[in-house]
Amino acid sequence: MTNKFRLWLLLVVTLLWSATATRADEATFTVAVVPQYAPLQIYRDWTPLLARLEQATGYHFQLRVYEQIPRFEAELGV
Repeated sequence: MTNKFRLWLLLVVTLLWSATATRADEATFTVAVVPQYAPLQIYRDWTPLLARLEQATGYHFQLRVYEQIPRFEAELGV
């Protein structure tokens, strides 16, 4: 497996875990993005997607951006 595929897989697993760990009556999900790019670029790329998801689902998505991969991994317990 390539590193890029592993990072995408980690993101998907994180999203699924977040969705199942959240109580049903809560409508906010945190989306953590692997810091492969500068934080500004991540915000620019992910904010429109999350806004579209909010419109389509009615849930609120909070974007969590990290500056370094080790911190991202430490907070996710990887």
